[in-house]
Amino acid sequence: MPLSGVPRRSDFVRTRARAVTDLAGLDTYPAAEMQQRWPPYTILAFVAIAATTIVVLVPGDPDPRAVGGATVLVLLTAGLWYGIWPVWLLLFLITGGNTIRLLMRPDWAGVLLNGTLLILLVAPPTQRHVHRGRPPALSR
Repeated sequence: MPLSGVPRRSDFVRTRARAVTDLAGLDTYPAAEMQQRWPPYTILAFVAIAATTIVVLVPGDPDPRAVGGATVLVLLTAGLWYGIWPVWLLLFLITGGNTIRLLMRPDWAGVLLNGTLLILLVAPPTQRHVHRGRPPALSR
């Protein structure tokens, strides 16, 4: 569902009753026949890993930078849930930069965590989910 609150036709999946209605030639979309689509499993995994990271790291280190980073991660993850393409791009750049930065230090737990988040971001289901918000000039 877009952030404006008005669902688009592409935000819903068709049910069996809708397929039968299509055969009859009717072009109506009754709300009872539509189901809201959930994000793909890769985004659900991203949310779970991000939430775990926040729960583990922020209480142990109440540094203002950690709290600010957790806030940004929560906001960007919410944008990813809604399939906003610029949010995906920003998360990709931040996670990739963190992975490269952590490779310079012997912090392999951080590299593993950020690498996992990066893999989830570039997975095909995630890219299909955020593709609908991509500018037409960048579409394939």
